[in-house]
Amino acid sequence: MKRALRSAGGALLLGILLVSIEPQALAAEERPKIGLALGGGGAKGGAHVGVLRVLEEFHVPVDYIAGTSIGAIVGGLYATGMSVDELETALTTQDWADLLRDRPARKDLSYRRKEEDARYLFDLEVGLSKKGIEFPSGLLNGQKLFFMLQSFTLPVAAIDDFDQLSIPFRAVATDVGSGEMVVLSGGNLASAIRASMALPAIFSPVELDGRLLVDGGMVNNLPVDVVREMGADIVIAVDLGAPLSSRQVESMVEVLSQTMRMLTRPNVKSRLEDADLVLTPPLKGQYKTMDFDVISEIIPLGIEAAEAELEALRRLSIDEEEYCKLRAAQRPVKAAPGSLAFVRVEGNQRVDLRIIENQLRLEAGDEPDLEVLFDDLNRVYGLGDFERVDFRVERDPGTGTNGIVVQTREKPWGPNYLHFGLRIQSDLDGETELGLLTNVTMTRLNKRGAELRTDLLLGTVRRITSEFYQPFDFDGRWFIAPSLEFESERVGFFEDGRRVADLDVDVLTAALDLGLQFTKFAEVRFGVESGVANVDIATGEIPEESRPSFVRDDVDFGGLSFEVNSDRLDSATIPRDGGVSRIRAFSSFDSLGAEDEFDRVELSAVGFKSRGRSTYLGSLDGGWSSGDLPEYALFTLGGFASLSGFSERELRGQYFGVARCGYYRNVFGKAYLGGWLEYGNVWQTSDEIDLDNAIFTATAFLGWDLQIGPLYLAWGQAEEGNSKIYVSLGRTL
Repeated sequence: MKRALRSAGGALLLGILLVSIEPQALAAEERPKIGLALGGGGAKGGAHVGVLRVLEEFHVPVDYIAGTSIGAIVGGLYATGMSVDELETALTTQDWADLLRDRPARKDLSYRRKEEDARYLFDLEVGLSKKGIEFPSGLLNGQKLFFMLQSFTLPVAAIDDFDQLSIPFRAVATDVGSGEMVVLSGGNLASAIRASMALPAIFSPVELDGRLLVDGGMVNNLPVDVVREMGADIVIAVDLGAPLSSRQVESMVEVLSQTMRMLTRPNVKSRLEDADLVLTPPLKGQYKTMDFDVISEIIPLGIEAAEAELEALRRLSIDEEEYCKLRAAQRPVKAAPGSLAFVRVEGNQRVDLRIIENQLRLEAGDEPDLEVLFDDLNRVYGLGDFERVDFRVERDPGTGTNGIVVQTREKPWGPNYLHFGLRIQSDLDGETELGLLTNVTMTRLNKRGAELRTDLLLGTVRRITSEFYQPFDFDGRWFIAPSLEFESERVGFFEDGRRVADLDVDVLTAALDLGLQFTKFAEVRFGVESGVANVDIATGEIPEESRPSFVRDDVDFGGLSFEVNSDRLDSATIPRDGGVSRIRAFSSFDSLGAEDEFDRVELSAVGFKSRGRSTYLGSLDGGWSSGDLPEYALFTLGGFASLSGFSERELRGQYFGVARCGYYRNVFGKAYLGGWLEYGNVWQTSDEIDLDNAIFTATAFLGWDLQIGPLYLAWGQAEEGNSKIYVSLGRTL
């Protein structure tokens, strides 16, 4: 192993220790103070845990710790009094993929936010203001990661001087305004650790004491000087070694990691010379910064690095009895939790306090419960207004009791947002659908949380929709929603399986809905609609007997609508669990201006269940009517995942029904292979409805769960010989 001596004086001190002191333990009053400097390096910081294990095994005392980035996480948690076993368990049992994903589980989103999740591209959300377009300060806010840090540091939450921790500790960060090193020696420990690992452009900066802080590795990735200034006579430095990667750098994270290595390596070299003993785990460039899923493989490399310097470490060890006394003194006494004196919210300006309080279940007088608190914070975060929602424990100086302060930070780029959506689908047989969606959502228009959501869809279907959403109360359950929509599309007219004409269908609709969101999963609406429709022949010809029904100008319609939507899917792209259902009924009345009187009811329900890598799905869709449905209201089937094998909307009728069952398997990464069977048809009269004339189709697909939406390569075959190959990318628009 590589060893570095700080200076002539430091070399002399360590040399004397290594040569003149016998391997037996040092008395506590004689021994030099030992400091530990833990470097940054992402998941490679698992090696720090291995080093700590060897130090404990051979009774090497640690009197001071300073860390940068992952070094701040490991060092900060160890400084709270956690044992190495507890620390290893904490790091290896976390779902790091979930921790590094800001959004709460989809089940925790409000129903309205779920609607957006199903339509817009990945998590790209930019703000709109008088200054123009504003972007978030980082791709990740570290919401879940910060909660994890707060949970583990909860026993020392009342300590704001890091010298009062079980082991004095410092975290190193960078002031993004001045570029200067910031040594964090007090305040909220979790916040200090989070600031130290805020990798620029990946994690958003952390504001502390008026300064905007990012990853400390930019100025000091191995804080040997910091731990020496704390009072350490001997400094053991753990250098994670971050040579420039010689392999091809492709992903954005890898590019940023390579850039950080270029910036941090020079400041590490100078500090290596100042260390008394340097431990360099043999990482050999095989692990990446974000390889947290294999952190259990990295921990033994720290053990290997420390054992390579075992002779030096033995000479720094102390008597076992003395060491046990030291570690006992460094372990915090965990007091029995008391009831909370208060639960308070701070940081909100645009979002009314009553809206936030309606999301909280933890109250004054309750025993502190991290699981309840985590659910509360997720609900508040799921409102969609906040960059970060976290908490701190605060002591009431008057009574000496503790309470919880929920800290919110509203999105600096809000409250008006710009979203984008995309959908491309082709059957490789001349039929291609393209949709580009731009959405502007203006939120928090009043204290009760009114929103104005406007969509502009361009492509095969052209649509502009604007809805004003006004909750009646502060819990957001009851609402009223007036809307206006214009849609124009070209649809095919089929005869005996051949596309003989194209129809231009234009529909203008005004609606007023009264609604209820009775859980996070469901919404009910009752409304009145009125509008006008036009259907014209664009190309080709249709039979004369069909023209009166299909070709119509300025057809007035009006009626009452009822709609129930439920969404419990775990993902809006390729779900693995949960379900989604929808029931919509519309009754057309001449008293509301309709030229055609009819009733139309449509329902759909699909469920997903997974075991291991396998996912099973089943669904039922159906629709029925009374009276003759006009062209603009007919049920249609055909196209990808709608009796695959037929052309888009090839089948039209007054009634329809489809049953579907399927299976797919996660074959590697985010790739899935599977298919489904469908059985159904459309019918013109109720007398025709019969399973004997239903159509059987089969679909096989290879899909990828991409950030911009699912990508499918699929083949569909109908029993009557119809077959199609599909390419589909994007979300429902």
